[in-house]
Amino acid sequence: GKYFQTKDGQLLLNNNSLEQEFNFRNSNHLFINPDFKMEFGFDGKIFSNDYKQFYSEYQDLLGNKTDSLSLNTKINTSKAGAFANLSLKLFSGLTFNPGVRVDYFDYNKTTNVSPRFSMTYEFNEKTSLTGTFGIFYQNVPWVIVAQNDAFKNLKNPKAYHYILGLTHLLNESTKLTVELYNKDYSDFPVDPTQPSLFVFDQAVLENLFLTHSTLSSAGEANSKGIEVTVQKKLAKDFYGLISGSYSKAIYKGLDNKKYDRVYDNRFNFAIEGGYKPDENWEFSARWLYAGGAPYTPFNQTASAAAVKGIYDESKINGSRLPDYHSLNIRADRRFHFQSSTLVVYLSIWNAYARDNVASYFWNEIKNKQDEDKSWGILPVFGIKYEF
Repeated sequence: GKYFQTKDGQLLLNNNSLEQEFNFRNSNHLFINPDFKMEFGFDGKIFSNDYKQFYSEYQDLLGNKTDSLSLNTKINTSKAGAFANLSLKLFSGLTFNPGVRVDYFDYNKTTNVSPRFSMTYEFNEKTSLTGTFGIFYQNVPWVIVAQNDAFKNLKNPKAYHYILGLTHLLNESTKLTVELYNKDYSDFPVDPTQPSLFVFDQAVLENLFLTHSTLSSAGEANSKGIEVTVQKKLAKDFYGLISGSYSKAIYKGLDNKKYDRVYDNRFNFAIEGGYKPDENWEFSARWLYAGGAPYTPFNQTASAAAVKGIYDESKINGSRLPDYHSLNIRADRRFHFQSSTLVVYLSIWNAYARDNVASYFWNEIKNKQDEDKSWGILPVFGIKYEF
């Protein structure tokens, strides 16, 4: 695909790449008795990537000039892993689940060992408490790795997960779940020429990963929060779910300052449910609310001079979009046949036409800041055949 700059039609990216991934997995289950179970196995991935890309010279979000780059690179490599998980009932009410995963990344010749375990205590038939810890690794996206042979030496980003969850049955059809979590991230790639930005958020800010001449594995981040869910299964005619959460996601820049990440909405709330008076009809609704996501205001003077959005580097993710909320409603009519069912439905998205702002962008035609808004009210009609 080709991507062009709006202001002058100059080619920004010409991408004729081909990415292929082949997966295989073997999983085995060993049941010794109700108190001792084991799962073990291995898996692997084979990557065959052929990158033919041209990135033209451009100004990044901070106004820095970035040189053009032409890529004609193939990455043929693999990843192999093995895993084992145990389930042990130590005594009445207490279950211990230790496990480990070992991965070998052929491309950078590294081996990662990822221990994880969880422990669940059932106070009674209605209430249980679970604590979980785990270490997880992922590889740097290939589209970044392919840009420079030196990026082969980047570390695999690592995450430490700590989770504590409480589950309680309020009645036969309604369950309450409360979960607290903390996740520490390290060894993420960061660009020394963009000390206040986080490379992994670039795909959100610019809709694609652009070029970097230098990267180091010094990126750190953290996310933590609490989630509360009340779920009611279908009992009689009604079902529903109410969930709410408070979270905070930050990263530390190479300037040693902490910044909110681009998806740090803080507050999220959802309520959804339905009514099924009989086997033929179903009516449902879903209302969503999310706190405004962080964004960086533009440097108005620099942006107007460049005819391109240039961030105010002193205010990285320092402002927030308006809060988001929306209501979707839907009606289904089922026609039952001997061995199949025809479903006809009508859904109304954003039923009360909330004017949600998705982002602010620099309009290069008008050479000023503008708003990118989400869909207005939108009717959706569909037919589904089940057999």
